[in-house]
Amino acid sequence: FAVLDPHPVTPVVDDGSFRIGVHVHCARYPQQLSDRVVEAVARTGAKLVRTDYAFMFADVYPEGPDVAHWERADRLLKQFRDHGLALDAIIYGNPEWATIPELRAIKGRGVWGVETVPGLFGKFAGEIAARYGTRIAYYEIGNELDAFPANKLPPREMLRIQREAYEEA
Repeated sequence: FAVLDPHPVTPVVDDGSFRIGVHVHCARYPQQLSDRVVEAVARTGAKLVRTDYAFMFADVYPEGPDVAHWERADRLLKQFRDHGLALDAIIYGNPEWATIPELRAIKGRGVWGVETVPGLFGKFAGEIAARYGTRIAYYEIGNELDAFPANKLPPREMLRIQREAYEEA
């Protein structure tokens, strides 16, 4: 990004002229670095940012179901929107406490997958949709569910997770 010529910030538009989107992981960066990354993305002319950290189940509810940490997601969404960027939020990443008990013991399973106790992941997807509504342009349920050994779920389980999240959202 450092060598790009500055371009005007591209506003979020719905006129079919979409040309570029960027996937970034700046939610866990220090604020100053996150600001620089978002500014750089906007200067590329991108109109859409795809990200997951901050919107992951494990990031919002790391300790258990009773205390939510929405601050990082709120801040990141505001940053993107203030720069005219639409957001594609990837919703996945279980906290350990929400993972199906039988899967907790399998090495490589757990917090990166979406193998939740039935009902929990859908509830989380519903909370995100209720909180952010159309301020998030796209909600992407799961991430590469079939690409990594830790995420290889049986098709029936993938369907359950997708359906549960879709219905709740």
